[in-house]
Amino acid sequence: MFNRENYDISPEDSEKSARIRRHTADLAIIDFEAGTPFFWDNEGIAFKRMVSIKTGYYYQHNTIPMIYAAREHGYTDCRWGGILALKGAHLYKQDEGVELEVWANEVSVKKTDDNGNPVYDKNGHPIEEMVKLSRPQIKIERLYNGSAISGLGEEPEMPYNWMEKNETRKRLLENCKAKIVFDQTENNFYVKDTDTIHMVPEANWKNKDEFLAELYHCIAHSTLIDNRAGKNPFFLDLKKRCGQTNYAVEELVVEMATYRFRTRYGLKISDSHKKTHSEYLTRWADEINRNPNMLNYTYSDSYAILNYVNDNIVQFTKEEQRTLRYKFSYWKKKKNQKAAVKEHQEREATNSSASKDKEISNTAIETESKEVKESNASKTKEKINTTAKPAKPEDHGTITRTCIVYHPDYGKGITGEYISENGKSKLFIIFGEGGPGTGSGLYSLAQLKAAHSKWYFGKEAVSKAESYYEAQKKAKAALKEKIMKKQAKKAKAPA
Repeated sequence: MFNRENYDISPEDSEKSARIRRHTADLAIIDFEAGTPFFWDNEGIAFKRMVSIKTGYYYQHNTIPMIYAAREHGYTDCRWGGILALKGAHLYKQDEGVELEVWANEVSVKKTDDNGNPVYDKNGHPIEEMVKLSRPQIKIERLYNGSAISGLGEEPEMPYNWMEKNETRKRLLENCKAKIVFDQTENNFYVKDTDTIHMVPEANWKNKDEFLAELYHCIAHSTLIDNRAGKNPFFLDLKKRCGQTNYAVEELVVEMATYRFRTRYGLKISDSHKKTHSEYLTRWADEINRNPNMLNYTYSDSYAILNYVNDNIVQFTKEEQRTLRYKFSYWKKKKNQKAAVKEHQEREATNSSASKDKEISNTAIETESKEVKESNASKTKEKINTTAKPAKPEDHGTITRTCIVYHPDYGKGITGEYISENGKSKLFIIFGEGGPGTGSGLYSLAQLKAAHSKWYFGKEAVSKAESYYEAQKKAKAALKEKIMKKQAKKAKAPA
């Protein structure tokens, strides 16, 4: 049962929550006793990050109940959502869904002025704002998994940013507060008395992802000593609940933190790590059986470790994160373009070889006279001349990857080049950026250059657009002045 002084929850939902946590704890105990805790999963549903269908954000408090609910019901999708988040999609076989906790630290309320009156926008709709709650609000709602919902499309593949992962590894090694010593041949551990991490050298690891996961595990232990996490409210609560000597619970918190770090970058845990920590499985099961809330407590405590590492060791600024994200997205785009071009080239090579074989066989079977061959050659030459690409008009500039474009009928716009599915270069045009007309279209380069002779690109487009808009501005001013003179003349006229 919840202490309702700390959370805003109704008595009915409090009882439901206790049942949900007890059921999740029972499933976790079976899992632990079998030697397969969810945070050691390298392939299944637990290796995915649970996301919301409505917002796309990651679930925090519900992660563990969702994992066990997915295993129990046979779900394989990482997406979850309430009935209101389906937006036209429907449930397969009227799936019953799963009752889970929904947490809220802030709620949306209608904005009011100093006199308490509601504030409206220019369209007459009330403006809403998010207000932080003094106590977390918990409700029990029925959520549905993406496996039982049609119309959502395929499950999105999590893009693990390997550029960010490599930079994180570099900063963990450089900025770790504890001393890291590579003096081991098998085991990796942290010594609290000397504040030292002892590890196997990175060069001896066949899988670098397993090394990074083990490094983070040891660093997570080093964050929990008194001079670093002593004032952390999460860890203080953990000490009050379990006592400072209960190392097994601390190990469970660190395992949770390592698990959350692994799911961010898609890191797998090594078999040696599982073997070394298997001695804790029985003690973890006993703690969870004694207190079903232990899973939720330790998972929340692991969030404090993540925050400490991010704020004091990794220390990514928003600008650095934005740069890494941009570089990774650019790399993915280039990779997809190269794959499309390569696929097109292979398809063209296959088609050309097939047509060449067919031509050879036809030549062997049929014998044509010299006159017929000469006539066929002349026809082919005429066909080539008629289908030749038109010359580039003189008033066209050089088309770059992205540049400003101008058309007298549509105004100013933007053009950019992209690779289509068949590997050919195409150009997209977006009209109406500050101009009088709007619209969009997709054209091949030949179509654009030949059929649309009025297009201007680059610097020429800028000058043409400026002169065009200046003329439009003068015309509007003249029209306005004419209307004002007409109105003034009408006002002076006798009634």
